[in-house]
Amino acid sequence: MRKYQIIIFFTFLLLSCANPGIPTGGEKDEEPPRITRTYPENYTLYFDRNKIVIDFNEFVKLENASQNVMISPPQKKKPKLRLKEKQIVVDLRDTLRENTTYTLDFGKAIVDNNEGNPLGEYRYVFSTGDQIDRMGIAGYVKGAQVDTVAQSATVALYIPTDTLNPFQKLPDYIAQTDTLGFFMFNNIVDREYKIIAFQDENSNSMLDYDEPIAFLKENVHTSETDRGDQDSLQLDKYTLFKNISLQLRMYTPVKSLQYLEDYTRPLPEQLNFLFNAPLKDSLSIEILNSSKDVPFYTESNETNDSLIYWIADKDIAQKDTLLAKLSYLKTDTLGYLSPYDDTLKLVYKEPKKSKKEQKEEEEGANIEFMDIQTNMSGQINYFDPLILTFERPVTTLNQEHVALFTKKDTISSPIELTLTPDSILPHRKYHVIFQIEPNEEYTIRIDSMAVYDSGGRPNKKLENSFSTYDNSFYGKLFVMIAGGEENVLIQLVKKSNPNVVIAQQNWTEGEVITFENLPPATYQLKALWDTNGNGKWDVGDYETQRQPERTKIFSKEIELRSNWELEVDWNLNN
Repeated sequence: MRKYQIIIFFTFLLLSCANPGIPTGGEKDEEPPRITRTYPENYTLYFDRNKIVIDFNEFVKLENASQNVMISPPQKKKPKLRLKEKQIVVDLRDTLRENTTYTLDFGKAIVDNNEGNPLGEYRYVFSTGDQIDRMGIAGYVKGAQVDTVAQSATVALYIPTDTLNPFQKLPDYIAQTDTLGFFMFNNIVDREYKIIAFQDENSNSMLDYDEPIAFLKENVHTSETDRGDQDSLQLDKYTLFKNISLQLRMYTPVKSLQYLEDYTRPLPEQLNFLFNAPLKDSLSIEILNSSKDVPFYTESNETNDSLIYWIADKDIAQKDTLLAKLSYLKTDTLGYLSPYDDTLKLVYKEPKKSKKEQKEEEEGANIEFMDIQTNMSGQINYFDPLILTFERPVTTLNQEHVALFTKKDTISSPIELTLTPDSILPHRKYHVIFQIEPNEEYTIRIDSMAVYDSGGRPNKKLENSFSTYDNSFYGKLFVMIAGGEENVLIQLVKKSNPNVVIAQQNWTEGEVITFENLPPATYQLKALWDTNGNGKWDVGDYETQRQPERTKIFSKEIELRSNWELEVDWNLNN
């Protein structure tokens, strides 16, 4: 028995020694990977290899290599990057130019494999000649309409010639903007360049039509950096250049190519046509499988690139399939607008009906009514347009069956009103005109069968109650301007989207800008140098080298409360 007790004791002792505790795994690795060797060495002269190998002290990976890694001068066949154990291998697949300095910029793509610790902004440089070029150019790319950062934009340098066409030529050098919109060219030839920035949406390293673009009209010259042959990981790129004054303003150009992008038939009588750019001529439609001319109600949006054609003939609209011949101007292969005929098959598929809808239709109880939408509900501003919007074009509107009432002390009194067609959507949108007052309660009523659309559908009865804010709800803003010039518009814009203009006024020297009837909210001020005097911001044009109109955002947000009057001083030169 004692023998067994001794065995049990020693077994327990061994198990205790073998399990002293659960390992904690150690401290988290926060050290970045380290380059131990490059082959050939960084800053090699007379480079004649087709492969570069970078060794690390640990396993690494590449994050978003297609976006972060860039070779300059750019190549038609981009380098191929692959991971091999603790190495990054770069296969150069295109012919290298003679006597040229190349920069392989990894950005922040290299991180360690376990924790994702970044190496830093690593740059590998080599020359196919007897020297490394040491000159550079740096600057910023910002949004033209609003002072935003143009992040991950491609910045291109071209050797200026009389026949330079950046839409057909690879740049001589390229760089990429960082999260601050900053770009930097290092190790380039000392000379003048044409500089253009663009969002390389198809990743071909070339400027394409319709891509967002920024450019300077005048050529730019290189400046000295003195540290063009040092390890990029040891340098602060923002201090390499003594004076960084270049700033490019990026905008989305007016689309230059015109073609039909899409078409749909969501309703039997509704034909939608979407063009990729504003239509520069009229669109004509001929229904080929009809023996008679088909009338249409036509609509277009403000930019004239989205058109709706409503079929005004009920018999034609009831056909499931329509063959339509479209005639319009289309950009040809030479870039010119030419007459073009397009034949389309426009099919309407009726949505599947529920059993209840089928039964009501068989019994004749399922009457289809037209839909009416209005902004006359709840509490509204007394100075806003009052709108009635109909789902389909209206053919009959009996105004005597549209009534408006005001309510005071439980007594309703009728108010005279007028319905006026909208200038953009005259067949489906009407303005309700009457003497509206602040701090009042109203009711609008439209009797059933008062309105009929082009398909013969009547309206259901509509009755909406709404009220208007009192004058004390609103605030007032006074803006004192200094340092301005002619043709400056002062705009009040949304904080969330400075491109949405709430109100604007032309500024004249010595004048105080006043914005009244402002609901309590947080606003921003924007100045627009309206050089052509058309009252809106205009983009640039590369072909004529016209810059986008200049804008500036006031540095402080403006918080306005009810019944407040606020004064703001703004020096446009600061």
